[in-house]
This record gives sequence, C-alpha cells and structure tokens, in this order.
Amino acid sequence: MSETETTSQLSETDRFYLLYGKAMAAWAHIEHGLALWFSHCTGLGFKTAENLFFSSRAGFSSRSRLLLSALQTTKLDDVAREFISEARERADSYCGARNRLAHGVMHPNRSGDQLNWHIKELSQWEGKEGLDDQKILLITTNFEALSALLKHSFVIEARGEELTEFLRPVYTLPNKADSTLLSKKQLERLAQLPG
Repeated sequence: MSETETTSQLSETDRFYLLYGKAMAAWAHIEHGLALWFSHCTGLGFKTAENLFFSSRAGFSSRSRLLLSALQTTKLDDVAREFISEARERADSYCGARNRLAHGVMHPNRSGDQLNWHIKELSQWEGKEGLDDQKILLITTNFEALSALLKHSFVIEARGEELTEFLRPVYTLPNKADSTLLSKKQLERLAQLPG
C-alpha cells in the first residue's frame, strides 16, 4: 500500500497530525545536523559532543550559542566557517516557527461546511490566523532543506573536501521558515558567489 493510499484512509485530523509530525521530525534532524558540526568543531567524539550539545535545559538558543563558541576557536577553512555560520543563523531564525509548532495547540477554523485545522497560540484562538496545512508544509520543506545541507556538508567536510557547493544553497534558504522570500543581504551575497 502506498503512502498516498494509507494517508487517504486517515481522518482530516489525523492527516493534519501527520503533517505536524513531519515538521517536528524535520526540526529534530536540524538539531542532529548541528550536533554533528558541534562534534567536528570541538574535536570531541560524537557521543560526548552530543551529550554536551543537548545537555542544556535552556533549549535551542543555548545549543546554538555552544556551536557559535566552537566556531570561534575551530580550525575550519573560510568556506566551511561561512557555511556553518550561515546554517546556524538560519536554524536560529527557524526556531521561532519550531516554537510556534511545539507550543501551539491544534484548533479548528470553520469555513462553511469545511473544517480547517490550524496550530494556534492561545491568543489566536478567536481569529482565523495560525499555521494551516500549507504553512506547515512550507515550514517542513525549509526544515528538511536545512537539515539535508547540514548532514551532507558534514559528510563532505569529514572527507576533507571543500564546501563551496553548499554556500549557494544555504543562502537560498529563506530567513523565515514559513516564507519563500530572501533578504536583501542574502541576495547581495548570492550575487557575489561564483557560478
């Protein structure tokens, strides 16, 4: 049975939860990719680095600061340093969408006979705003793209190869996880890259 056949048998509510679960799993892959890079930058074995990276109870911002500290003392070449710095910044900016997903509540909006599910913060319950399936799909797509770049670049770096091919893709990821728009700074940097 294909995934489409399986998901078509789910209720609207369960399909929404499936989409939500994919977004949260994609975020977990971002954090795993950052942990790999933290291990590489610190020279610690992965298990030790992972335990340190995920030890903070303060959440993602503490993990991001740990990686930033490691980047300031590591011996990466300029391209690798630029890539991981930009990827870390992107993860920082995507964390807000992750928090809205993790701390929001599934809530219905009724449009005629149709029920449209949204992830909403409590302050949004009376309105039509919130993260609908299209926004969550866009967030998931951006989370997956960032996590793929983090993991693939780590493999290339571990082989001792240059990461030049990863600069353009990381700059083409929007700054906001629920957007497709690039900032002026990103567009300027993309124009400076070769190729």
